[in-house]
Amino acid sequence: MKILFYFENTESLGIEYLSAFLKRHGHETDLIFHPKFGDNPYFRMPLIDSVIGVDDRALIEKAKRFNPDLLAFSTNITIHSSARKMARMLKESLGVPAVVGGHAVEAMPEIVAEDPVFDYVILGEGEDALLELVEALEKGRDPSDIRNLWFRKNGSIVKNPLRPLVSDLDTLPFPDRDIFARNGGLHGFITGSRGCPFKCSFCASCIMWDSYKGKGSWYRVRSPEKVVDECVVLKEKYGFDFIHFYDDTFPLKMKWLDVFCADYKKRIGLPFDIILQPIYAKSQQIKMLADAGCVQVNIGIQSGDARVSKELLNRPEEQGHIREAVRIVKEVGIKINSDIMLGFPDETREEIWNTVKFMRELKPDTIHTAFFFPLPGTPLAKYTEERGYVKKGWEKEISDDRFSFNFTGVFNHPEKVLIRNLKALLPLFALLPDRAWDMLPLLTKNRVEPLFQVLYMASLPFLDPPAFDTYWERFTGSVFKRFK
Repeated sequence: MKILFYFENTESLGIEYLSAFLKRHGHETDLIFHPKFGDNPYFRMPLIDSVIGVDDRALIEKAKRFNPDLLAFSTNITIHSSARKMARMLKESLGVPAVVGGHAVEAMPEIVAEDPVFDYVILGEGEDALLELVEALEKGRDPSDIRNLWFRKNGSIVKNPLRPLVSDLDTLPFPDRDIFARNGGLHGFITGSRGCPFKCSFCASCIMWDSYKGKGSWYRVRSPEKVVDECVVLKEKYGFDFIHFYDDTFPLKMKWLDVFCADYKKRIGLPFDIILQPIYAKSQQIKMLADAGCVQVNIGIQSGDARVSKELLNRPEEQGHIREAVRIVKEVGIKINSDIMLGFPDETREEIWNTVKFMRELKPDTIHTAFFFPLPGTPLAKYTEERGYVKKGWEKEISDDRFSFNFTGVFNHPEKVLIRNLKALLPLFALLPDRAWDMLPLLTKNRVEPLFQVLYMASLPFLDPPAFDTYWERFTGSVFKRFK
């Protein structure tokens, strides 16, 4: 059977795993990929895509040439509405069913399942469920008893229960990166684990822990040998000279790390970055990572205010953990990128400035800023609605419109002007000497929209330097290909 995936803007490990699993069982897959150079989570300039010659019509023509039996979508909150639009156009052109999974489905399953654009919805881990659906459709069997599958029947939604999680991740094939490689969408992402051991109130992890209660641990770790084997593929087959570990929390247990670091240093020898949970940052482990080639850690601090961090966000670490982690990491010469969010419900002006002061104290090399975005289904989203920051039914607006963690929000925070200005200024101030931070209170009073836009665009190369470098490389390559 032929399955056609759709994704946009960046690489999707989820789709790559699904494609590899289907290919292992004899099915044919392909991908239509929209780079969204001018319509992405950071800015919207659709004219860019028009100039380069990327448009929906070209993607539909490619889909027609592949002639699939099933359309498959993996969506998150920021791309769900545009994926719906593409699904509608493809179904009209091809006349085949569509299945959807991903973070948007976990966040608002009822809304997605009621959407006539999608015929089937897969919740949770999708490899086995998607394979069973494909084989049922291929053989003309009734798919109604497939676990993890939701679908509409006689005016109601059939909600099949979840199957147990894949306990041994090493049994899965390596992700099928070929489908993104031939579309210019590879970034060099890899994970050594699935899930996260924590339940922060704003994150999808708490949804997954609740959904899979009694069906296995949501957080599972691959063997270090398998992880390094996959890094060999990234290096030798795809030519990457930098590896991005995309785990929610990079594995740091000593036994695992000892094998990984020795093997990685011997067989790979490339620089890499990780996402670090401060609680796990011990001196010996960080020194081992640095020796193996780690050049940057990304720390999700989110808020520098103790009350917001604990009471609102349910973060596991104390500020002392963060200070100590930053000290240890800096000591071995690894760069630090700090992730923060601005504009939580009930977050006061003083608490916002506490986050700024904490960033000034820590002095990370880069600061990635984002507006708080209530993810449907999470405790903090429910709290946001209870406090009246969003109107009832706001989740449907997300499904119908495009929102972004970086570009906009779904409610007006009382400190909106301050938040917008800090969003643009903090990535720039991370590059400046300490004394320059004294100017921040004055600069954050700006209410001139064009000036904010200028500052925001100026901050983009420093908001997430590796992502910007990849974007710029792909963009310039597409321009050259278009006009050569």
